[in-house]
Amino acid sequence: MSKAMYVGIADKAHKVKKLYVGVDGIARKVKKAYIGVNGIARQFYSANPFVSYSGAYTVSDVTANGVPCKLYTFTGSGTLVLSDNAEYWMCGGGGGGGDGFPVTGESYTGLTRGGGGGGGGYTNNGTLAAGTYVVTIGAGGKAKKSGTRTTLGTNYANGGVGSVTELITGTTNTTMTSGDGASGGGGACAWMESTEGYYVPPGKGQGKSTCPFGATELKAHSAGGGGGTYWDYLSQRYNVGGQGGSNGSDGKGYGASTTTSAQSQGGEYGGGKGGLYGMGNATAATFYGGGGGGGYAEVYESAVVSGAGAAGYQGVVYLLIPA
Repeated sequence: MSKAMYVGIADKAHKVKKLYVGVDGIARKVKKAYIGVNGIARQFYSANPFVSYSGAYTVSDVTANGVPCKLYTFTGSGTLVLSDNAEYWMCGGGGGGGDGFPVTGESYTGLTRGGGGGGGGYTNNGTLAAGTYVVTIGAGGKAKKSGTRTTLGTNYANGGVGSVTELITGTTNTTMTSGDGASGGGGACAWMESTEGYYVPPGKGQGKSTCPFGATELKAHSAGGGGGTYWDYLSQRYNVGGQGGSNGSDGKGYGASTTTSAQSQGGEYGGGKGGLYGMGNATAATFYGGGGGGGYAEVYESAVVSGAGAAGYQGVVYLLIPA
């Protein structure tokens, strides 16, 4: 990948510091250069690969793995034009947390449970060749819904899985899951008649770093959401939802029964918190690829109340170019 322009003189490569063009027989210094993209003149510079993008993006100076670089952050869908090879990294939208699920009737047939946390958006990375690419930024999933895929030409990263929420009246919980993703969503606890401590298993992570380009300076993305908490008024205790996964790890299972009002946390760097009755609903994810928190549930004498799961956060595409 070229970082500057060079010309060969006497078998040596010499860096081009200034560029001129002839106009009416006079050498004119080139101060700015442009190229036409979709009928619009876009400025580019000879010292780095030309990058043009029609959607929302920013450019920042960063250090990645100890090397000063330009980081292009694409946050809205659009068309990318690239003049030379560049490294890319991307993640899909995070999954939504599951709703806390109530039961009906005083017999509590079926079960009541907190919602599982949403999974973080999956990741992908590689080298992008010079060319023109259509980019689609994946959206975060709403409650119970998976995030959508982020695409860069033919490359893609799927969205994190949303937590499944439905009423079960048997003795198995095979369809009651927290979201899988780049980092897994936290598990949640529930109550079932004759089976106290019934639980929603945590989601699975992909088991690899979610730091873009493997650079810890850019921090982990795609955190899982925390699982919802279950409160049993009759026994006066909480079953605390599990923490969302971070940096590619699985989510954690629900916590032991406790009388403290601890709220489950989302994964580090932007996973949503699980809901906790009387203390606050589940919170949405706050950083790229993060999963939303799961909703709470409560048995209060003959009544059952529950809270909604929260949304995941959108995906992102990065280009990294050495300065």
